Parts: sequence; C-alpha cells; structure tokens
Amino acid sequence: VQSYLGENELGAASLAIVFCNVTGYSVIQGILTALDTLCSQAFGSKNYLLLGVVLQRGLFIGYLIAVPIGVLWLFSEQLLLLARQDPTVAALTGMYTRWLIPCLVPYVAVDAIRRYLIAQSITTPVVVSALCGMVRKQVVSPENRAFYSVIDRQFVNFSTDKRSAFGHVLFVASDLATLLGSLGRPTGANLRLYYNIMQIIGYVYYTKAHVRTWKGWSKDMF
Repeated sequence: VQSYLGENELGAASLAIVFCNVTGYSVIQGILTALDTLCSQAFGSKNYLLLGVVLQRGLFIGYLIAVPIGVLWLFSEQLLLLARQDPTVAALTGMYTRWLIPCLVPYVAVDAIRRYLIAQSITTPVVVSALCGMVRKQVVSPENRAFYSVIDRQFVNFSTDKRSAFGHVLFVASDLATLLGSLGRPTGANLRLYYNIMQIIGYVYYTKAHVRTWKGWSKDMF
C-alpha cells in the first residue's frame, strides 16, 4: 500500500519495520528462545506441570520486557529526529510504530505458546495459523486486484461479466487496506496477530492440549 502513497510513506514503512524488528520483535524472540530448552526438558522428563509453569514464566518475562519496548516505540519519532532523519519520514515512522504497540500483547503470547506446543510435538495450530496469515495477507493486497478479476471470472462467475459475491469480498478487503493508507499495514498486523492468538488458544482448548500441563496460574512462576 505504501508504494501507492509516495516515497515518504514507503520509506517510513521500511524504516518502521526495521526499527520494530531490531528493538522489539528480535528482543522478545531472543528471550523466549529459552522456552525451547526448558519446555522440552520438562516435557521429556514427564514433569507436565512444570511445563505449564515454564510457559507462565515465559509470558511474565515477555510482557515485562514488552513494557520498555512499547515506551521506546512510543517515542520513536523523537529518537529518529535525534538521529537526524528527515522530519516527514520520522513523523510517519513514529505514527507507524505507535500503531504497532498493541501488537506486542498477542506477539508475546503467540511466540510463547508456539514454543510450548512445539515442545509437545503439537505443530498443527502453528502451521494452520501461518497458512491463514499468508492467505489473509494476499487477500488484502491491492497489487492482486487484477488477479481477483481473473479468479472471479474464471472459477466463480464465469458465465457473466458482473462481479460475484466472492469477488465483492475480495475487492472490499483490498479497498479497505487502500483507504487506511499508511496505517493499513500496521492495522493488518494487529488484526493478524490477534486473530492468530485466538486461533491457537481456541485449538488448545478444543483439543484439550493443556489439560496435563496447565492447572491455573501458579506462584511458582516467580
């Protein structure tokens, strides 16, 4: 979407993505990597309750780290101005990163629960969630409008030139992403992550994958 809005918007989006990856997402992932070892050890030794406690510790530490990261993103515009970035690009980048602050809530949970599930050899929700994210990303991409027309005409509504209900859904999603302008991408990121965490938690409760390892919040997490 940013490429349709102008060079400043495209530059701001690229800078914001790099800024958030370096100062936020990579830090959280690095800290939560410890769950890979600790969860696997707990599950391998059949100490299932300890596995749940390790997950709780991971969530607690992850959210503890997310607080200063959120503050850093909140003042990203001022930091970029101190680094002598272009004021227009800095302002757009700051708006972009501030819009991504709510992402930190589901991001920590998704990463921690994903490692918790993989330690138990449960990979289905992780794979399905990733595939759904790829599909949603392509649906709202304005670059695919011509492709939507071909799909709608060839496979859904081949008998007429009028757009089908399926085609309307695709074009409305694409139009919404375009109307949001430079905030379209961070808005999509927020929606994607909140949808992912609902998917994963829903799967865990539906399959009762948590029964052996989760007995409620424990003081042992501290």
